Amino acid sequence: MLAALRAAGAPTPEPLGLERRAGAACARIAWLPGARTLERWLAPWPALPDAPRLLARRCGEALAALHAAGLRQPDWHLGNLMLDRRGRFFAIDFHQARIVAFEHRRARAELASLGGEARERVPAALLATAALAWARALPADLARAAGVDDPAGRRALVEQLARESRAARCARVERHLDRWSRSSGRVASMTVDGERVLVARGASPERIAAIVRAARMAVGRPSEFVTRPLPTGHGPACTLVTGQRDEVARIWNRAARHAEHRLRGPSPLCHAPGPPAWAVLEHGPRPPDRWPPSDCSADRGLDASGPVSARAQAAPIAFTGPRDRDPESSVPISPRAAPLRRRR
Repeated sequence: MLAALRAAGAPTPEPLGLERRAGAACARIAWLPGARTLERWLAPWPALPDAPRLLARRCGEALAALHAAGLRQPDWHLGNLMLDRRGRFFAIDFHQARIVAFEHRRARAELASLGGEARERVPAALLATAALAWARALPADLARAAGVDDPAGRRALVEQLARESRAARCARVERHLDRWSRSSGRVASMTVDGERVLVARGASPERIAAIVRAARMAVGRPSEFVTRPLPTGHGPACTLVTGQRDEVARIWNRAARHAEHRLRGPSPLCHAPGPPAWAVLEHGPRPPDRWPPSDCSADRGLDASGPVSARAQAAPIAFTGPRDRDPESSVPISPRAAPLRRRR
């Protein structure tokens, strides 16, 4: 597959050969100096190199070349697109991919899936730029089949992807929300003094030990639903949630959902299923990469009421990169156009 895509001019690393590891065949590909996944480029907000609109166009053109070569990739995400220091994109990780005839509905669905992964990390205008670049870079016959060979069709594409990427992202978050209830990339399962506790990854063991001790001292009767400040002695302020197991799990899942969508508000820190059941939610200023650059909780259909309110304003954060001066970058894709201001 790599050889066929490479021969068709698709942006993939050069295949060097095959080898067997742990009983499985693995492809050896050429080293890409300075390349990182798009996931890593976007981890600190905003960490894109200069000229983000140019990179958005190149990303769209790379996806068009892959689709024109016949790639069908049901597993698009930010981890299987590489970006090097020269601003070139490469696709990797084809274990679920196939080479088939171009089918515009499938291609649009893949764009919506990838856009859903990126929509909370980059402004909507950059996603629109990538979609327009994809439409313009398709060969004429494929663009005609996809209905994007004229300005009206391309405008309809941008509007459709804005809707479908939102739905795709929400569906993906709900599908993987159980990662916050078991040992996974989101939380680690620990045993503290005989009690099983789920702890958000990245928290220091010393702080978690102090929080667990404070939570145990403050936990009331299992039937009592209470939210109260939790003094931990250091670090951001926390809130303790205690009560029936189902109620605590509901609050924990709501905070996890907001964290997945990178909304401001309390984030899940640790959770003991019990009995007695309790959870600790961390407050304090979130780093900017965990703010919502393009949407808010109401836009995603989330419940912003209750003790773990997201407190998100109905506006996107405008990108203020020093070299992003194209006036088209200010075109709102959603009706919310006012910048989101940081709370002091």
